[in-house]
Amino acid sequence: MSEIEVPRSTQLLRKAVKTFLDQEQWTEQHLVKWLQGYRLPPVGHSEQPFALILRGLPEGKATGAAQNFARRVAVLLGHLSEIQRLDDRPEECLYNLFMLCAGLQQPEQLAQPLLDILAKKALKGHALGIDLRSALESALIMNQQDDTLRNVWETMAEGNPHEFLPGDEFDALEGARFMPASKDTPGESSLDLIGKALKGVSKRLEQSSDRRRHFRYLVNRLIDTYPRRPTWSMDCLQQAGRHQWAGWAVECLPSLYIPIEVYADGGEQAVLWHYIAACIPTIYKHEVLSPELGNGHVVQVSLSKDAAEFIRRVAPIFEERRITNIYPSDRASVGTTTTAMVELEDEAQQKGNENEANTFAEVRRQLLTGIWTKDIADLPAITRSLRLMAAERATETDGQTPFLYYVKATEKLYGENLRQKIIVSIPDEPWVKAVLSPQH
Repeated sequence: MSEIEVPRSTQLLRKAVKTFLDQEQWTEQHLVKWLQGYRLPPVGHSEQPFALILRGLPEGKATGAAQNFARRVAVLLGHLSEIQRLDDRPEECLYNLFMLCAGLQQPEQLAQPLLDILAKKALKGHALGIDLRSALESALIMNQQDDTLRNVWETMAEGNPHEFLPGDEFDALEGARFMPASKDTPGESSLDLIGKALKGVSKRLEQSSDRRRHFRYLVNRLIDTYPRRPTWSMDCLQQAGRHQWAGWAVECLPSLYIPIEVYADGGEQAVLWHYIAACIPTIYKHEVLSPELGNGHVVQVSLSKDAAEFIRRVAPIFEERRITNIYPSDRASVGTTTTAMVELEDEAQQKGNENEANTFAEVRRQLLTGIWTKDIADLPAITRSLRLMAAERATETDGQTPFLYYVKATEKLYGENLRQKIIVSIPDEPWVKAVLSPQH
């Protein structure tokens, strides 16, 4: 962005920050006044002082402005007691100081001064309704040089309170996300701690109706933090097994079909969601190498050429259903899986592939018999569930086809009279009757 395109307020802030950094004989009082909200350029009052200062830093690491500014902030951190004795807004000054540290993300300059403050355990007070210890925690998270704080994040990940910092499992995940495995590996994350933190977060989300969407967001944000790491899918599965994640959490991972090795004859070794692996017809040669990945929800298999071609064809259908499932219950997962099976069974029948069609039908029957009949006691309960689905799907342009798949999957267990029961129970959705007509 050229200087002309930069907003006037940002230009004023950058000029002020540059002038400050150009002063070799700078004073701590100057920076304190800024953090209190005084002497900054007149750009309005909609942002906190720390945000205005960060906006005033030139873009790009090449300028060295952030590092130079962090060195001056580190000096101020060493004189924290003097800020606490200020007559005017000391708590707001401290809050902005810690949030400025978090925004600067300069662990080489800021890590040790922040750790010294934590070690004293003397910080107290609130600013803008926020505990100053929480602001300090944010600064610590974003300025980690090594694994010094591992015990802090592990304590929070296990759901236990830290002796001083007020964080929970979500804070533990943030701490783990930005904690290097060691000082010598600043770009590498600590996988075991991340796995433990994700387990803690999943336990906190267990009763949330939005748990799948929330957990996916957290996992994807973690992966985006280290985009150059190509092994995240396997890393997460290994951590899920090591720390015994719940099944729904494993199902939120970005990929449960991970090719590992391609054989010369066209076959492959891969990791598969157990539902996908169960659908491989026996005529396609394959061997389960490890049934215990991802806490038992994923298997490692060796596939012949025919089996590999089958998996490459059907896995994307299962994966799309799994990834787009937002409903929290295990029954919802079964429903989305059986939907994929019905769709693939219909496709196999149309192509005259009876082996594949029969395998999908049998796996679906076993799945529905084992899960649905246990958790849903009677047909009225099933129709009530489908009624809710109809209300949700009716707003989608392609909602009728998924709804029909659900009905087909269920009626193969309970008989075709289920359709009439559904039509009677959902009189206010005319499209339902049309979709369930005999020709479908």
